[in-house]
Amino acid sequence: MKQRINDLGGFRGLFRPKAPGRVKARSWLLKAICAVYADLAVQGKHIARDGATGCEYSNLNHWVYAWHVNKFGLKSIAEINLVDLIVTVRAHAAESHKVEMFGAALGILPGVEQASLEHLDHYLACVKALAGGKPVQTLFTEDDDVWVPAVRVGRCKKECVEAAAHSARPDPSSSLQPVTPSP
Repeated sequence: MKQRINDLGGFRGLFRPKAPGRVKARSWLLKAICAVYADLAVQGKHIARDGATGCEYSNLNHWVYAWHVNKFGLKSIAEINLVDLIVTVRAHAAESHKVEMFGAALGILPGVEQASLEHLDHYLACVKALAGGKPVQTLFTEDDDVWVPAVRVGRCKKECVEAAAHSARPDPSSSLQPVTPSP
């Protein structure tokens, strides 16, 4: 089913959709979210935080837009897939906390304030801790109630609390830090 979108949320001003978006399967969406998060862990340091200047992207939405253009090669195809992503996130957000968090991070859910990059950093740290050294993809399945061993949940809680306690101070080992231009 195709849906025309009138509000691009956090993507407003980046592009104008030329065609309505298609609501895709939740499995497609979870794979897309996982791919974005995986690349964000590596390249996210290029996104500005706390008013930092000299960063390649001013916010997460600009980074996700560029990610789509790089992935699909053609701007027109990237924009079609991005509209599909927005429509699909809105269609599945009520069913999945993973999808809802992704939609909040991008500011594309109606009536939900866009989450800060600090919230997203904390969320991704928790997801990484929950994965327990395994690929994050193992947590992005169709089932939101994936069984995770209690030991891993305990370790995750500890790491997330530590991450929250240190959130006021930038972590030099984090890949999601502002990049300062070299002189």
